[in-house]
Amino acid sequence: MAKPAWIRVIKEREATGNLREVYDQVIAARGSNFNITRAASLWPELLALQEKEFELFHGPETLLDPDIKDLIGAHVGQLNHCEYCSHWYRAALTVRGWSDEKITHILQDIESEHLDKASRAIMVFADKVTRTPQSMGHNDIVALRTSGVEDRRILEAAAITGYFNYLTRLANALGVITD
Repeated sequence: MAKPAWIRVIKEREATGNLREVYDQVIAARGSNFNITRAASLWPELLALQEKEFELFHGPETLLDPDIKDLIGAHVGQLNHCEYCSHWYRAALTVRGWSDEKITHILQDIESEHLDKASRAIMVFADKVTRTPQSMGHNDIVALRTSGVEDRRILEAAAITGYFNYLTRLANALGVITD
């Protein structure tokens, strides 16, 4: 069996204290303890923070549709060559009825007609944040607003894109493999 990461991880049966609490929380929320979770097991405080972010970004408090969030995750994973992240966000879309062909088409052409105007603008924004964040400017925000995306959703798109970039870099740096 392949190791979940290149660094040492604490297995579920060995977890105690704060780590045990976070592992239990992850399992209760998602039904499984994923490799990206185990990869951060040596630093339970970081893992707890990551789980709070996951809950916030994937929870009902966000204005962004779950599909666009998972498309951003799959796209960022693809751009950052993170097989682990791309796999899981594509899988989430598939569970909600998306075909692999549709997902692939959109990820190859983020301005696809499969998306509405606002979703296309969000994907273009996420693409630019990922590829060339230093080139972001006021006109990028104007383009989102012109497409019907209000400021709260712009903030969420920026935060979620940053979060997915963080996760892909963590997964790649630690050699996290698909469960």
